[in-house]
Amino acid sequence: MNEIDIEKTYDRLHYKNFVRRVKESDGNEKMVFEYKLTAPWHRIVIEFLDEIELHGKRVLEIGCGYGSLSVYMAKRGAKVTGIDISSEAIKISKRNSFLNNQRVMFKKFCAEDLPFKDKNFDVIICCETLEHILNYKKVINEIIRVTKDSGRFVITIPNSLNPRGFYLRIKSKQPVENFFNYWTILNEFKKKGIKIIKVKSKSFLTDYDEKNYLDEALNKTPFKYLSLRIGFLAKK
Repeated sequence: MNEIDIEKTYDRLHYKNFVRRVKESDGNEKMVFEYKLTAPWHRIVIEFLDEIELHGKRVLEIGCGYGSLSVYMAKRGAKVTGIDISSEAIKISKRNSFLNNQRVMFKKFCAEDLPFKDKNFDVIICCETLEHILNYKKVINEIIRVTKDSGRFVITIPNSLNPRGFYLRIKSKQPVENFFNYWTILNEFKKKGIKIIKVKSKSFLTDYDEKNYLDEALNKTPFKYLSLRIGFLAKK
């Protein structure tokens, strides 16, 4: 599948899913946008962001989707740019920022060739996106390139070592599905001299469970590497 086909597929998926979710919420678009932040991958990112001063910082979100995380960071005073390969995702994200009265720059760009100068951002967020990119190693190089020295990365991926994660990859309707585990992406960053500060995991059994005490317990053991959603905070 070429890049144009991938873009068209994501446009259809985003449009179809957004329309369905708005209908299920009785037309309340803002509720849909807020609900996206309860996803386990977004909760991992938000927990990491609680340790970072965002006010006035230049932040890039790669694979912004509905833009909920970008809008959240803008509310915390960050100067946010959100990019996505899907034109439909960018339209939805702009709607999100409008409804929340937040200024965010949303642009349609390919993550494998970022149109930004070197060392341009203080923080890079890439949430549940690398597994859907053909040349994810090139994206990692681009992430490192556009991040300032001593800048931060927050990355999350699904873990195919988790049985449910492996099953979800098989049945996925997305055009690109890389089968990652915790070490796949972590080692790519380590090889390039990036310091890993912290690792978090969620969704060992279920995704949408805000008070999942099993996740909290497993995060203190090596079993966290078998959770479905894994994220790490790193420093350039």
